Amino acid sequence: MRYLRLKFEITFSDGSLPKLAFGVSVVLLAMGAVFYGIQVSVDTQWFVKNGLYLWRWLLDPDAESLDYDKFQQMRAYVVPSLLLGGAELLPSAISSGFIVGVQILMYSVVVSICFQIWQLDGQRSRPQLLFLLGGLFITFGLVDVPIWTFWLLTDITFLLWMALFVWALVLSITSGCRVCWAGSLILSILALIVRPTGVCLPFIWAATAMFWVSYRRAGRSLLPLVILLIVPVALAVFVVPLMFLVDQNGHPFPAWFEKSVVGQAFSQASDLAGRGTVVANRDDTTFYSPSAYFDYVSIVLSRLYYHYVPFRHDHSMAHQITNIIYFPTALMLAAYGLKYLLQRNEQMVGVAAIIIISSVYLGLFHGITLLAFSWRYQVPATFCLWLAAGFGMKYILGKANQPLRSAVGGHHPIGRALRDRVRNGQDG
Repeated sequence: MRYLRLKFEITFSDGSLPKLAFGVSVVLLAMGAVFYGIQVSVDTQWFVKNGLYLWRWLLDPDAESLDYDKFQQMRAYVVPSLLLGGAELLPSAISSGFIVGVQILMYSVVVSICFQIWQLDGQRSRPQLLFLLGGLFITFGLVDVPIWTFWLLTDITFLLWMALFVWALVLSITSGCRVCWAGSLILSILALIVRPTGVCLPFIWAATAMFWVSYRRAGRSLLPLVILLIVPVALAVFVVPLMFLVDQNGHPFPAWFEKSVVGQAFSQASDLAGRGTVVANRDDTTFYSPSAYFDYVSIVLSRLYYHYVPFRHDHSMAHQITNIIYFPTALMLAAYGLKYLLQRNEQMVGVAAIIIISSVYLGLFHGITLLAFSWRYQVPATFCLWLAAGFGMKYILGKANQPLRSAVGGHHPIGRALRDRVRNGQDG
């Protein structure tokens, strides 16, 4: 039988697939960097300036005390600003290349984490070479995501942070590790200084913890998951638009709320909603002069649509074709993946809950704030799509492999002929 396996497939040890995926990812992205080049955004200098200011404050004992107002402006971008600003301390000839190199490693770690999580169900993937190629298609097929590796921005940093957070949360459930629960909580809190979207992570952590406790105490019922999804959706789609309407009509909120960080963030979101902005810098998506409650409901729903639907009318034909190939395939695999997880043991149900909660909560955040035209803001949620699609691919490959395994191991004539051939080869 060992001879037969080697004849029909290339096999890897369980621990080598994530490492191999990491190596292939580094090579692919390095080739992409040579082809695409290093890209600089109008926001890059803002991050660099803030990062240099923080490094100067950290390293120079004679530096002035940290300016509170200035820190508040950069608070949600401290980690990537330190990275981009720190690169400026290097010789100018290598600073940009250093950042892109670090981001290539970050993205490759994310790819490796995907393969690590896909192996946690205890089922070995066969044929493994096809699973490796399929996993690379899932993590690289949507070109809107890996392309940000070559931009001097914050997106890949937060993608890695999201992957580490989800991985720690998954290990908390699959292994019952209290240290992992604590680690994922710390990562969720520190995400507040990585990117504004990081505010979602503490809510995702809390929702996952509530689901896991309720699920195990409620006789393995999925009702807690349904409640944890319906309540935030109802708040985002029906309550927040009412708050926008009240604010835009000049009715003030309590002073303590308006002065808080949440109140300031809400004020910015309300101003954008008052202008009818759905997708930044895309006038064709704007609701002009919103005045009624359902105008604001429509704005939130439109943002949710653009968050989850990748097609844009002014994408190039090649871009459209790529999305047409990738998204239906990925969504089909994700549906199979969630079905596969929900039908396995309670730990895998917990993994499915993490994927679903994360995807929904990230979408709701952008539904009540803002979207960019590019796929930048969807990058964290895309990681959840990758996880679900990878499990779906594993499920389909397992189903496709069953007839061959049954034939080889059972009383099927083909199976008997194969076994006789192997036995005769060994006897000879």
